[in-house]
Amino acid sequence: MAGRPYGKQQRDRARRETKAVVDAELEAERWCPPSQFDCEPSNGTITIPLSATARILQRLEYEAKRLVYYSISLQCRTRSEEWEDAARIDCSHCLVHIHTPGAPNIVPIMNITRPEDVWNSYDASYAQILDNWEEYERQWNHGR
Repeated sequence: MAGRPYGKQQRDRARRETKAVVDAELEAERWCPPSQFDCEPSNGTITIPLSATARILQRLEYEAKRLVYYSISLQCRTRSEEWEDAARIDCSHCLVHIHTPGAPNIVPIMNITRPEDVWNSYDASYAQILDNWEEYERQWNHGR
């Protein structure tokens, strides 16, 4: 076949070039929230107790009464009575993603391509933390 890379190096190069084009297209489609300095003052954080050793902590930021950023964390209490994030879903970097115990990197959930994506992804993000909090707490305890 004409134009088809035959060697491993050529195939790898073609894959990298294709991935770069796709990544550039995805980046162009992303919507990023305004700077925190442009947002209305946050109402602070909302804390929802789950047990004596676990809670959900969430932060919401708005611009013109529209949700533009959120962070939903499962926090676990350490032996020294401090709270640490065991798992967190947020929408920074124009991407809804989760940070979990033991994972070296974030795990993408969805790109934010328009302002409505922040609000539309909030309920599912909250449900994911709430539905899996005991598992995240176990992973966090195991990793300590």
